[in-house]
Amino acid sequence: MFCINQTLIKSMIHNGTLINYCPNFVLRTHILRTDIMPTSENMTYGKFFESLAIGGTAHGGDLVLDLKRKKVTKAQLRKNPNAKGEKTVTQIRIEEQVEVFKKKAEKYGILYDDKNTQIKIYKRWHENPNVILCGELDIFPTIIKLPDIDNENIKISKGTYLAIIDLKMTGNIENDYGPFSWGNFKEIDKIQAQHYSYLIRNIDFDLNDKLNPGNNLRELFSTIVQKFINEDNFVFIYWVFDHKPKYNDIFHPFKMDTMKWNHYYETIRKTIANLEFEHKRKFPCAPELFLCKSCHIKNCEYYNLQFT
Repeated sequence: MFCINQTLIKSMIHNGTLINYCPNFVLRTHILRTDIMPTSENMTYGKFFESLAIGGTAHGGDLVLDLKRKKVTKAQLRKNPNAKGEKTVTQIRIEEQVEVFKKKAEKYGILYDDKNTQIKIYKRWHENPNVILCGELDIFPTIIKLPDIDNENIKISKGTYLAIIDLKMTGNIENDYGPFSWGNFKEIDKIQAQHYSYLIRNIDFDLNDKLNPGNNLRELFSTIVQKFINEDNFVFIYWVFDHKPKYNDIFHPFKMDTMKWNHYYETIRKTIANLEFEHKRKFPCAPELFLCKSCHIKNCEYYNLQFT
């Protein structure tokens, strides 16, 4: 069953604007999922952090409970033929950030266990019930106790809120360049926060029972939780950690408003229109140097194409 998730949206659209992409790559990687992208080192770090912090990873992936170790020396092998290499500095820092997460989660009143982590939700698009949207929430529902926040991105009064929390692990929180520039949050594409805010509204239990049997959404979406959602009295939190020596972490809260809802609706319309257009064209390859040089799909007629 094919559904539109935030990763698929971001493969074609950034901050509401169509980007340069290969339709065949989108089809095989994000729709048919016959050619899954290899896990990068940074993705592995993120999975490792999530596995230790909340006991799960996105899309039902395998837990990552250890990282590649340093090479075992001959001296170590002489002492112990079954010796494992020492942990890298990055692994040690991530493990210490997991402890920071646990302590601060308690401080801010964040509740999490195996019942409200990695929550899959399916939803029909209100403009076309044949279109299914989907997502997987790291932590939801939970409360969070926030201080007063007033900056260029958001203004929130001190208080306790219903929250969706998404955990991020990055190399450097202060980085202000590129797609993961958490040091310049204003430029981050907020489609994940918008998409998840839409998914939790007017939850369709029957649809989710059909597409994800055995879910516990009826338990999670209590009357009081649905009341908060219907009144837009909830907040999405990007909780970002890095593995620099300083052990930084930061909350980036995000709340929907009329302008943001309209932006999200337009992005979904563009996504659907684009998918319909590419379907008519049979999702052709788009041989361009920028796209092909990093493509992992080997059984493509343009793989290893030499650009001159």
